[in-house]
Amino acid sequence: MRTAWDTDVVLIATATDPEDGALSAASVVWRSDLQVPPLGSGTTLSTALPVGANVVTCTATDSTGLTGSASITINSRSPFAQINHPSNGETRAANTPVPFVGVARDKEDGTLSGGSLVWTSSLDGMIGTGGTFNKTLSAGMHTITLSVTDSNANVDTASITLTMTP
Repeated sequence: MRTAWDTDVVLIATATDPEDGALSAASVVWRSDLQVPPLGSGTTLSTALPVGANVVTCTATDSTGLTGSASITINSRSPFAQINHPSNGETRAANTPVPFVGVARDKEDGTLSGGSLVWTSSLDGMIGTGGTFNKTLSAGMHTITLSVTDSNANVDTASITLTMTP
């Protein structure tokens, strides 16, 4: 799973014990391997994660101290690239300009713009820069990639497929 460093992730777990039944509240604790204090507790938790590949572990403890746990890896990104338009899987006419809209943000730099956002097509090469522009693409199935670079040369990408019909 991939998310921005500043976006809350909703974590949901169920935990049951033969003697105690459903476990909740402080009996269910969430941790990331990238920070010392717990992320929080309860069967549902909404929280932002530290930047990096977080191994998030949910541990349930019953009334006798027995535990069970499960983990998932969530990649919290900074910078973070997002394509808002067009949508993944769209089909459009090859002779019509396509509006491209994307955003990028970084923990240290804030909103990224201009040449920090570079758009490419698997068929047509570089097609534009910045958050918005229009471009006519050749016929075929394109993989459109938005690459964003922060002031520390950290990069993130987002991609969609776009089919242009003759």
